[in-house]
Amino acid sequence: MLPASHTVPACGFAVDSDEGWWVYSGDIGPNPALWAALKGRRIAHLIIETAFGDDERWLADLSGHLAPSSLAAELAQLDGSVPVHITHPKPGEVAAVVAQIRAIDTAHRVEPLVKGLVFQL
Repeated sequence: MLPASHTVPACGFAVDSDEGWWVYSGDIGPNPALWAALKGRRIAHLIIETAFGDDERWLADLSGHLAPSSLAAELAQLDGSVPVHITHPKPGEVAAVVAQIRAIDTAHRVEPLVKGLVFQL
């Protein structure tokens, strides 16, 4: 289990594999404790939420979620170049949130989760 920062109790999970840790953040706002827990670990994949677009960053902050700009700040704390999969964009905002995420300057490979995507550990 990994620490999550949210308005209600929440947690994330990691599964250790030969590739490294597969990390699911759960509902999350800015979370220094998560990055401290992952420091020095080899991360194979990170699944992290980005619920709101930057035009609603205030609402993301208030409700313990991420927007693309806060996601960028969180990912800056993650070493290396990790495949990052985005989950939890609000319905009707997916295209806008994904476009804003794709504009982030990061070494990580960031893509939204899509229906039918299968991971094998």
